[in-house]
Amino acid sequence: MKTDVKANSTEALYFEGTLKSIGKIVNYFSFPEGLYICTNRSPFHPEDYLGGDQPGDIGKIKIEDIDYQVVDSKVLVINAKNGKLEYPASKSELRKGIEENIYVVQTGHFIIFGLENLDLEKLLDKKCLIEVDMNFRAQLSKTHTTIHLMSIVLNEDLAEFWTKIPTMLDVFGNPNFDALAIVKSKIFPLRAVDSYRLGKSLKKKGFDIQKFWEADLEEISKKMSQRLNKLILNNKKSTIIMKGNGNDLGDRRSFNIKINNKDISIPCGGTHLNSLSSIEKVKVNLKFGKKKDMLIVETNL
Repeated sequence: MKTDVKANSTEALYFEGTLKSIGKIVNYFSFPEGLYICTNRSPFHPEDYLGGDQPGDIGKIKIEDIDYQVVDSKVLVINAKNGKLEYPASKSELRKGIEENIYVVQTGHFIIFGLENLDLEKLLDKKCLIEVDMNFRAQLSKTHTTIHLMSIVLNEDLAEFWTKIPTMLDVFGNPNFDALAIVKSKIFPLRAVDSYRLGKSLKKKGFDIQKFWEADLEEISKKMSQRLNKLILNNKKSTIIMKGNGNDLGDRRSFNIKINNKDISIPCGGTHLNSLSSIEKVKVNLKFGKKKDMLIVETNL
């Protein structure tokens, strides 16, 4: 491994919707499985190793007229003093490290083929052309946008199962089941799976788990699908705006849209559509986990 420890965090061009850009190689990390190449700027959206819901972009990187297929991309956390990879245990630890200039975060473009063509000793400071697979990105962006809307409908359809009003409500005044119970969210091309814990903590907040266990999930799924499709249809022209406090990979961002004349703002660092116009029929399916202590929500486009 050879690294420029003075390098800053990667400038995240995906935040602007960019799919192709010129970059400069500032770091590389070699593993038996392949090579991570880090650049000063990149259009790639990388996967967050701390449980990121959206997978990293794929595509290609051209170095000295040779195209290398990027089969994955990850957020790499680098010690700002010694250039070594770090693995903070939590997002709060990572955030604190970034704010205190202990860590820089860079987009690692992972390549596994053609490595014999690269002279690693001469790799730093080389310019490269970085290009995202636009079809893969478009499908992920459509899915990610849709599940934000799904969460609004989920809160509405599960409102009847609350015995008291919790402290956290969504912008429509419904108990925010999504925010209070979410454990994991995984996004795939045109499909997403969200997992919610039905435990003691949620029960204490006022959610009637026993009543929910007795509910007809097939009927709720049907109603949710209908409401979600209607919501999308009625807000087709709504513009999606991503806001943030900067363009560095570690900067905070939010997803913003007006839905039924209400301003929605959700903290999110993923990629999204510019509007809802390209989303067509969506189907939602709810089911319990094996022990019924989890609710699994599948969203298919």
